[in-house]
Amino acid sequence: MKLIVNKNRLTNFSADEFLRRAGFAYIYDNLKEHGSYIKRLSREHYPRLHVYVMDKRDKEGRDLIVIEMHLDQKKAS
Repeated sequence: MKLIVNKNRLTNFSADEFLRRAGFAYIYDNLKEHGSYIKRLSREHYPRLHVYVMDKRDKEGRDLIVIEMHLDQKKAS
């Protein structure tokens, strides 16, 4: 699932703060050299929601925040 938000609409807080308030934890992947957010759905590590956040600019020059979310059902093999 992809959510695109105009950055000007988030005046009170950032995407990082929004995700942390929603219960997501920040993780950094040393192999891929970038970070993302996860939220466990049980006490186990999997299944979990996995979120990537990117800053983009559209054709009209508006600053956007793109949030891509997917479900990790098990550890990658």
